[in-house]
This record gives sequence, C-alpha cells and structure tokens, in this order.
Amino acid sequence: MNLRKFCLMMAVAASAASAQTLDRIIAVVADEMILESDLTAQTQFYAMSNRIDPATAGLREQVLQSMISEKLILAKAIEDSVTATEDEVTQQLESVLQQRIAQAGSESRLEELYGMPLSRIRREFREEMKKNLLTQKLQQQRCGVSQIGRMEVEEFYKTYKASLG
Repeated sequence: MNLRKFCLMMAVAASAASAQTLDRIIAVVADEMILESDLTAQTQFYAMSNRIDPATAGLREQVLQSMISEKLILAKAIEDSVTATEDEVTQQLESVLQQRIAQAGSESRLEELYGMPLSRIRREFREEMKKNLLTQKLQQQRCGVSQIGRMEVEEFYKTYKASLG
C-alpha cells in the first residue's frame, strides 16, 4: 500500500470517527419521514400550548403517535388526490401563526422560541400547513361535518346515565 492510499484511508477513518449525528429518522410512514428534531419541536410546542412540562412521562410517545397518524392520513389524502389552493394554505398558515404569536406573547418572543425570524418561520412551515390542510380536508370528506345539539347530549346522558361515573 502506498503512502497516498494510507493517508486517504486515515483521513476517511478520522472523519468517520469525528462525525456527529445532526438528526435521525425515528419513523417512516409511506414516503414521509419523522425526524427526531421534528418530534422534539412538536413535543415542545404541545407542552407550551398546554402549559405542561415537556419532560412529562409519555408525552414524546403520545406526540409521536399523533405525528404517525397525521402522516397516515396525509398519505391517504395524497392517494385520494385531495388538493389545497395556495390561498387556503396562506390563510391556514397566517391563522396558525397568529395563534402561536398570541401564545408566545409577541412576534419577537415567537422568533426567539423558534430561533429564526418570522419570515423564515413562514417559509419553513408553509409545506407543513399544506399537509395539515390536506389531512383536514380528507377527514372532512370522510367524516362530514356533524352538529350535536343540546337535545342529543341530554338524550345520550339519560340513556347512559348509569354507566357514566
């Protein structure tokens, strides 16, 4: 083995030894991946939204199961050719951003929490909003929109009163 090949092999080995994991895939659903960083971000957002500790036992698993379910619904929406217009996506994105700004307290606080300016948050989350909109549309198509009135609730209560705690 010549010196050049030996040096190249040593450089590759040193590079592999010093490589660090930046992110990892924790689930794949259809063609969609769920990254550990996505799960961490969703868990932190859920914890912030519900005012609970992100380290709560079982929370990560609960959020992961929810993310997997969303990916399954998204795969079905794509398979069924469900679509969303750019205007619908923009409207959904702005609505969610306004909710998150209200929860964070201000735009600057939201930017601080996400570690990026609002313009980048919009770019980063646009595709997610489109996916969310597709899953919502599929669920509406499949389940329809039903309204339950006071009479139905009272009737249900009377019927199942004994079995309810």
